[in-house]
Amino acid sequence: MNKLVALLIIIISGIVIFPSCKDETTDDCNIVFPDTATVRYLIHVQPLFDCSCAFVGCHGADTKETRGFSLDDYDNFMTGAPKQVIYRGNPDASPLILRVEGKLGARMPPDRPPLNQNQINGMRRWIANGAQLN
Repeated sequence: MNKLVALLIIIISGIVIFPSCKDETTDDCNIVFPDTATVRYLIHVQPLFDCSCAFVGCHGADTKETRGFSLDDYDNFMTGAPKQVIYRGNPDASPLILRVEGKLGARMPPDRPPLNQNQINGMRRWIANGAQLN
């Protein structure tokens, strides 16, 4: 009887504990870019990176050495990165845009929902307007 109770406790604990370990950002990245207003890095771009790309094992701080850049901080991908991912004023030549659109290699992010058209257009406007830290 004690073994049965212990087994039930383990099963119930597993049901309660393991779903709570799920990464909550994988399914929902509802960053909305303005249609006409200026896109702001701190309000729109970095929050999008944070929920779509800038985490451990993807393009977080831990990947700067292995991938040549990270998207966890503006300076990590805009200044001194061995790999240029954004060409200010030219979203069509920016590897970041080409990757999220799936036009250069595998679409990014690979294991998460793709960016929606509003997010891609917002990123394009931000880059076209000089990719400023604003």
